[in-house]
Amino acid sequence: MSSAVYALLGSLVGGLVAGTFSFLLAWQTRKTAEQAWVRDNRREIYDRFLTHGQALLIALVEPHPDPSPDELHDAYVAFMSAYAVVQAVAERSVVDAARTYGYKLGRLKQLIDAGAPDAYTVAAQVRLDRQAAIDAMRLELGLTGSAKPLKDEA
Repeated sequence: MSSAVYALLGSLVGGLVAGTFSFLLAWQTRKTAEQAWVRDNRREIYDRFLTHGQALLIALVEPHPDPSPDELHDAYVAFMSAYAVVQAVAERSVVDAARTYGYKLGRLKQLIDAGAPDAYTVAAQVRLDRQAAIDAMRLELGLTGSAKPLKDEA
């Protein structure tokens, strides 16, 4: 009788250990897959963020006849949409740099919409903030060095 109880207890413990191991393995596999997705898609997300930011900056500061408010609005919405995705997948240093860049670009849009004379001074700062965001992205992606222009290239 006692050997049957020990066998039953051994089976229960074995089943519990196997079930726990399977659960942990499935959880770890899912977590690894999620991290791989984020890592693999960061480059594309950062590309979209920087591309839309540059398009908005150009739309704001490049002289062109009759700039369409809808065009500026669409460029701003595209940029802010990409910014929201960056916040979801980036490390904190990139989120902070992207936020500074995004807010400064938004401020530039407000100044230009209002016809403020100091808007082009802010545009210069937007370019520096963009570069800081690029450097934060490069560091996160494991790339070495800064992409900032050398002083004699600026």
